[in-house]
Amino acid sequence: MRKLLIFVLFLSLLISVSFAVSDSELFQSAGEKWEQNKYEDCLEICQRFLSTYTNSEFIDDVLFLRGKCYYFLWDKENALKKEEHTYKIEDAVESFQNIINDHSDSELCPVSLMWIGNCYYFNEEFDKAIESYEKLITDYPEHSEAQNARYRIAKSYEAKGDLETALINYKFVVRDYPDTPVAKQAKFDIKRIEKILNDNK
Repeated sequence: MRKLLIFVLFLSLLISVSFAVSDSELFQSAGEKWEQNKYEDCLEICQRFLSTYTNSEFIDDVLFLRGKCYYFLWDKENALKKEEHTYKIEDAVESFQNIINDHSDSELCPVSLMWIGNCYYFNEEFDKAIESYEKLITDYPEHSEAQNARYRIAKSYEAKGDLETALINYKFVVRDYPDTPVAKQAKFDIKRIEKILNDNK
């Protein structure tokens, strides 16, 4: 009887090992769900990954993916004008912030700051959005997202109704990032804002 029990336990262990999914396989599975726009499934896999593989080289990537899932699921509920959200924008921010706090050497840090800013921007928390965008520009001035962050700062001030400060920041975009698509858009915004300010005189 004892031998049978040992055999059963050994067989169970063998089966569990054979069916175990590696961190790279689980990360790939989450990525596939993301590509298919199956955000809830992707989020579930990300949560399982983070609770299973605490020292994986893919942790920052999974945190980033989880943050995007939370954002898109929140945005979907927002578009449906639900009074109560199952998915919170704070969860997206927390996921991106975990990358910055716990994986400061990750190449995803500047992009995470951009996502944090965007989360706050689209949740109409413009002061917090500006803070995140400014940190991106200060900490990663050479990163490609810096120009977008500067433009978003201008948009945030405009959304707050501070057209004068918005205008200054649109001009910063043109000055600091000439010959870029975002500078081209900023030139249009400058003309638009200047017209509004002149009309209000």
